[in-house]
Amino acid sequence: MRKTAWFALAVGLSTVSGPSGAVPMRELYDAMVPVADQSPRLREPALRQALEIVMVRETSAWLTILRSAHPFEETVARLTVAIQATGFLLIHEINTQEILSRQSIAIPRLRQLLYFKPAYLKRLLDLCPEAVIEAPLKFVIREIPDQTVEVVYANPAFLFGRYAGLRDLGEELEKVAKELSAAARV
Repeated sequence: MRKTAWFALAVGLSTVSGPSGAVPMRELYDAMVPVADQSPRLREPALRQALEIVMVRETSAWLTILRSAHPFEETVARLTVAIQATGFLLIHEINTQEILSRQSIAIPRLRQLLYFKPAYLKRLLDLCPEAVIEAPLKFVIREIPDQTVEVVYANPAFLFGRYAGLRDLGEELEKVAKELSAAARV
């Protein structure tokens, strides 16, 4: 129930379906906060934010967050090689940290790898042209304050499953994303 509360707050839901029907978010949040506040460490904003991220990681149907077993640059390199080795095109690599530094904004290291395969795009266009907004797929590689590296991606089964006729394509791309992201964990 607490995981659901944090997730719902993160995505801005006002109610969450529970075993007994819809439960107001405020009620879930109010039930959860005293438990979290029993620990003095969880009163610190950074730790509370980290807790929220962990909760989303555990409950999100639309987002996957994985911890990499490798340093930042190696994670980026391993994902790039994995993408290209499977016949996907690395469409673009965005160095978000560098872009923001041009505006004097400092953030931890953050890269985005945009990738897709022409054959999948053709299938997508044939089945549901409106869904092309979901392509290309993307990995976000980010360094969090403790120097841990995470790989984040939107789950293709969720993205494409929302469109008529694309459930199978979404599930197929979900398998690909899981296989590619394994490069960061090995």
